[in-house]
Amino acid sequence: MSYPNEEMPFNALITRLSHQEAGVRQDAARRLGETGNAEAVEPLIGLLNDPDSRVRKTAIDALSISGDSRAVPPLLNLFSDPDPGIRLTAAAAFVPTLRAFALDPLIQLASSSIDPRVRSTALWALHEFDPGIAVPILIEGLKSQDGEVKSTAAEALGILRATSSLDALLAALHDEREHVQTQVALALGQLGDARAIDPLVNRLERATTEARCRIIEALSAIGDASALQAIIRSLQDVQPAVRSAAAHAAAALQDTSAIEALLPLLGDAHADVRQAAAFALGSIAHNADGVVEALIARLEHDMDNDVVFWSAWSLARLKHPAAHPVLLNALQAPETYKRARAVEALSVFNDKQVKESIIRMLDDGHWRVREQAVIALRVFDGGDPAVTDALSRIAESDTNPTVRAAAQNRLSGYHRRPDLGR
Repeated sequence: MSYPNEEMPFNALITRLSHQEAGVRQDAARRLGETGNAEAVEPLIGLLNDPDSRVRKTAIDALSISGDSRAVPPLLNLFSDPDPGIRLTAAAAFVPTLRAFALDPLIQLASSSIDPRVRSTALWALHEFDPGIAVPILIEGLKSQDGEVKSTAAEALGILRATSSLDALLAALHDEREHVQTQVALALGQLGDARAIDPLVNRLERATTEARCRIIEALSAIGDASALQAIIRSLQDVQPAVRSAAAHAAAALQDTSAIEALLPLLGDAHADVRQAAAFALGSIAHNADGVVEALIARLEHDMDNDVVFWSAWSLARLKHPAAHPVLLNALQAPETYKRARAVEALSVFNDKQVKESIIRMLDDGHWRVREQAVIALRVFDGGDPAVTDALSRIAESDTNPTVRAAAQNRLSGYHRRPDLGR
């Protein structure tokens, strides 16, 4: 339950922290945090034991912005909380205002706590601090026997793209626990070092299904052609999730030598695999023998709407007219990504119907679709009043600043730019 945003007396807010309704307590905690009043710190600390997790998270956020050192010990105590959402919220509470007070105790907990939950939460909190301080401690975390500590350290090192952690991550890749393997593999992908390819490929042959998917994702993220053969072999994996991941990886690498192995997947028994294969063939965008015919067969006969859509998207990338009506219909799809992708693909068909349809998409309810429509209009003549008038309207009045900027940039790229009234 929330209340109007009129200013309430401080004492009234304190009283509401004890209200029987959790929504009232939550609202009072939020407002107290916004007051910046130092007298609110102790009552907010008391709220960290509230029975409602939403109230506790709001109290954590309020203490985070207080900048008061009294908040640090009780927030650190939450690192052992059984609720992982509370632990993560507490881990994020020290940046930026409590950073100076929290660094030393965080280092101590991340380095030596015997409670795995506390240590992993402290490691996660540290990755928001200076990498020069955090990375050596995170690398030590990779040596832990506890899987939660190890996977947290790997995830944080990947986010930081800590190149100095390569050897430690490669050593951790030998861990047999699935959740550790997956986080280590993803971190190696984020590092982008080709020296990880052979160890990842070797691990791929002995990993679980989920870990194989993440290793394939890592191989594609590294982006080196030497990973391609392992990805192509994975297109024939017994698990559909792995075949799908391999198809997406082949799409990312955009190497035409994967086409022959991708084509049979258009007839896979699993729709997710067929979708991934259709997407990959369009991403590689190569009019090789049999590609157009196979995609048209999916377009005309597949019973899965998503397979039909991605087949049409790929055919558009190959500039085949069979995609035209399917993509025009997809502009009305309930899924935002489908509307945006349809706009993107249709732009290859430089005709009046497509132009008018894309202009209409400038009024779509989602800003990403509108942005894609602005981008798609680049293929049309900048001297066309229908195009420039529509873009001028968006540049002036769209509710989203990203869309307005895209329209302004598009207009500036034309030889004749209409007066935007600025």
